[in-house]
Amino acid sequence: PQRMRNLSTALAGGLGGWLRLAAIGLLLATTMVSVALLSALTVYTFPLPFIVMGLLFLSALVGSVAVAYRAGEALVLGAGWDRVGPIGRLAAGTFVLLAVSRIPLVGLALIVLAWSIGLGVVVTTRFGSGTRWSLEALREKV
Repeated sequence: PQRMRNLSTALAGGLGGWLRLAAIGLLLATTMVSVALLSALTVYTFPLPFIVMGLLFLSALVGSVAVAYRAGEALVLGAGWDRVGPIGRLAAGTFVLLAVSRIPLVGLALIVLAWSIGLGVVVTTRFGSGTRWSLEALREKV
């Protein structure tokens, strides 16, 4: 729950923050797809595309759960239902995302946007840990 809380608080940045997260997610997705396609051309790195796509999918899925939770939280609090728990907020957000995804053409674009925002928030929060990206763990202890 703490990691999901970190992910959802990172989504509180407003429209500018959401667009930045969407841009980060789209750039990461295009980079990973490019790496996967290039590594599929050789025999030695053939399993790498499956691993990269699996990690990309799981990261975007976790991030989209955080986006759905945040959307459900805004919906529930906007309606004045303060006593709804986290599962109810997630259910409300998931219902809204599912309903929006059924709109022809626009729904697909909004789902891609939600997944890219989710991927961006997962990367910027270091998979929900809330710590900064650092190479300190690789430093040799003397």
